[in-house]
Amino acid sequence: MKDLSEAIISRINQEELSEDSLENFSRYQITEYVRYKNISDFSTKYDKFIENWTREKKREITSFLRECIKDNGIVLGVFYQNLLKGFSCLPNRFYGDNNEYIELSYIHVSSEIRNKGIGKKLFLKTIEYAKDMGAKKIYISAHPAVETQAFYDSVGCIPAKKIIDEIYKREPLDIQLEYEI
Repeated sequence: MKDLSEAIISRINQEELSEDSLENFSRYQITEYVRYKNISDFSTKYDKFIENWTREKKREITSFLRECIKDNGIVLGVFYQNLLKGFSCLPNRFYGDNNEYIELSYIHVSSEIRNKGIGKKLFLKTIEYAKDMGAKKIYISAHPAVETQAFYDSVGCIPAKKIIDEIYKREPLDIQLEYEI
């Protein structure tokens, strides 16, 4: 995949998501170092593992994305050569004392096209939709891999000022971040 200029980011509707929409999507990541929160700061430690979604996991996520759309949330897709190679998801639910946060529940780019700027474009397009939905901030429970954390740092995310317990409890080892719109 040399020329990603043909990649298209667009909003997805339910009809565009079949059970096998993520069949050609590769969520493969080797993690060796993770970021973690200590008492007052963040540190890095060695913790090697591999994440590789199974067909069942991909179908589970597709089902979640379909439900998100059904509930008036936003799902964006990155299409390359007519295949879904990236996606983001903003469920239509707000958090915080003033309902200022919306959760970015998923943002992923297929492993073979990572590190080519697609993730950043997808993130920025997702922010536009979050703003249109009325959000003031994006809340992100982010994978602790140092590479993932570097991505979020590069787009301007910061440690969450308010921890949303409901989201935190889903993945307590994730790093809780926010992005002010």
